[in-house]
Amino acid sequence: MHSSELARLAGVSTDTLRYYERLRLLPTAPRSAAGYRLFPVQALNRVRLTRGALAIGFSIRELTAIFAERDRGGAPCQRVLVLAREKLATVEASLRDLEVWRRELKTTLAG
Repeated sequence: MHSSELARLAGVSTDTLRYYERLRLLPTAPRSAAGYRLFPVQALNRVRLTRGALAIGFSIRELTAIFAERDRGGAPCQRVLVLAREKLATVEASLRDLEVWRRELKTTLAG
């Protein structure tokens, strides 16, 4: 599929696709005779996975390493598990901080 179609289906810009390709989050797409990028259907899943992972706190660097290992035929499951545990710990710490701030704001507003 052309980059414009992939971008539309994934809800991102074509600039984002080029960025992901440059960082190797997406495999380099072959080109048509006219020079257009032609992404395989699986690219949509990769973009959606990337967007979801970024939304829950994975970094571009982490995803690049995970996808590189996966693309080489490896199974980065343990690495992903460790990183996911770290992300959860960060989220839980943030929630505790937010609860403190919430209580302080309520106290301030009540006074």
